[in-house]
Amino acid sequence: MKNKILYEVETRFYFKNQEEAFKILPFLHSCLKKATEFETKMYGVKLFNAGKILRVSNVSKYNTTRVYLGYKEPDVGRIFNVRNEIDEEITDETNESCILKSYLGRNNQVNKRNINKLLESLGHRHFMSIIGTNITGYNEELQIDFKLMKSPVLKYPLLLEIEKSADTLEEAFRQELALKDFITEYKLEDRIVKEEPPSLLSSYK
Repeated sequence: MKNKILYEVETRFYFKNQEEAFKILPFLHSCLKKATEFETKMYGVKLFNAGKILRVSNVSKYNTTRVYLGYKEPDVGRIFNVRNEIDEEITDETNESCILKSYLGRNNQVNKRNINKLLESLGHRHFMSIIGTNITGYNEELQIDFKLMKSPVLKYPLLLEIEKSADTLEEAFRQELALKDFITEYKLEDRIVKEEPPSLLSSYK
């Protein structure tokens, strides 16, 4: 769980299947370790159309489900996606939600049981969902987080996301260049999908 505001720096690539991804990037075999099932619900179509993302995610592993409230500011990337982002776990009681207080102007105690009603009371109704499976991992040598996403509802059923994080916007722009070098080294330019998963939801097009 992210407990402070960070800049995420990311992009993603499409592949026909997992075997193709592993053939092009062999290190993924040892890198991708953690598999989870997810359902992410998007709230506030006006926020979404303004380039912001407000979401509630249910992440399941070993019959245990954790719930997260997430918020992203509009993309300010020069090359890839760069967003001010915060995620906070709401599976149990939360004394204070930074997202609600800082971005939505409310200081409420929030948890998985009241979040839907609370967001709707603020005018941010649920308007679309994404389901699927993530397999995630981190490559120490490259210092890149990897996430292989499989989702039957997206335009591309298999996506590989690469991500770095930064504390400042200036650092985020430097991390963009590091990701660009990685993409050039592995000749992935033709596979880039700059759109983020919510924008790829086929039923929302």
